[in-house]
Amino acid sequence: MLPCHQQIYFKNPDFESPPTNIKTNTYTPFLLLGRNETLPGWSFSGTVQYVTSGPNISLPGNGHAVQLGLGGTINQYSRTRDSTNMSLPSSLLLRVRTAITTPMLLTLLFLGDPRRYGREMQESHAYSLENFADERNLINLEIRSVPTNADSNVRCWPVVDTFLISGIEVPKFHGDNMVANSGFEVGPSFIRNSPEGILLDEESDYMQSALQQWSVLGTVKYIDSKHFSVPKEKAAIELVSAGAAPSGILTRLTLTKGSKYVMEFTMGDANDSCVGDFIVYA
Repeated sequence: MLPCHQQIYFKNPDFESPPTNIKTNTYTPFLLLGRNETLPGWSFSGTVQYVTSGPNISLPGNGHAVQLGLGGTINQYSRTRDSTNMSLPSSLLLRVRTAITTPMLLTLLFLGDPRRYGREMQESHAYSLENFADERNLINLEIRSVPTNADSNVRCWPVVDTFLISGIEVPKFHGDNMVANSGFEVGPSFIRNSPEGILLDEESDYMQSALQQWSVLGTVKYIDSKHFSVPKEKAAIELVSAGAAPSGILTRLTLTKGSKYVMEFTMGDANDSCVGDFIVYA
């Protein structure tokens, strides 16, 4: 079974609580937030718009989100437990379909360098937050847009929807299996109304990975049996890196010289007509 994740309280994580000081009869899919408005749970600066799902834009669950325009930044503080490894799945949606060919850069404060988003029309990403809390166990979650050039199309600014911070349990060993988290049962929580799975970007440190005990090579997708045909158990990994970039996972074991071991794994097909080499190193 997938573990029951302990969720850390996060105010208005899906932006369903609307901004204050707006006219009750105001309806626009993109509402520019100014100094007279406040967004419950969040601080913001720069160009930030409150987005409402409608004919011109589709959001998971027909809900709400925020669009980060030029210099747009949102942030919120959240408290963790000092012994808890945290993951942060975040669902990002680009406003228009033509924006798929022009991925945008976003900076999450705790990650430092800008990350590129927009491989697909709608994406969910997860990151480990271990060791990012301060001495008071506070995490400052800040996300800001980064223009790729001076003439960036305002229609292509990213729309951010739903943040979830939840504790990840420590993986356990089962029977004589030497691989911890062998069925990928310990990973980030899946966001409600997001059937596309969760993208995990490259992470060489298996202790810092959102997929506990596994290093991530390139980009992989964490999927569940509710929305995908998972060969075994409740979760699986799909290898998704594009082009010549490698995609895979890696774990480390301590073996005894002269002993014999049997490695077994289950592999399925995404049925998406993709062709590539599958290599196992041991």
